[in-house]
Amino acid sequence: MLSVIELDSLVARYEAMAAAARAEDWDRLVALESDVAELRQKMQATATAASAQPIAGTMTESDVLEMTRRIEHVLALDAEIRAQVEPYLESLRRLLASRARDRALRRAYGV
Repeated sequence: MLSVIELDSLVARYEAMAAAARAEDWDRLVALESDVAELRQKMQATATAASAQPIAGTMTESDVLEMTRRIEHVLALDAEIRAQVEPYLESLRRLLASRARDRALRRAYGV
């Protein structure tokens, strides 16, 4: 089962990723994304192991609401990060396509 501590750690990493995206610090964003992927793997492994065992106790309604709020915050941060990154990725796509065209023209005309 997902713990509040794990979820808070995920939220903190997503907030750092959003800050890096806003600052266009792509190297930092990539490093943080790697950390997030590792944390997600650990969380999934924990969830898989926990699902094989009965849950000791149940979450209260306020616990569920708080977890839901945190998950929604992560999703909002993810959307913000994507909105920041997409224009940069598009400019890289154009740059790479332009260079590929340049190479093709040089090969075609022997330049």
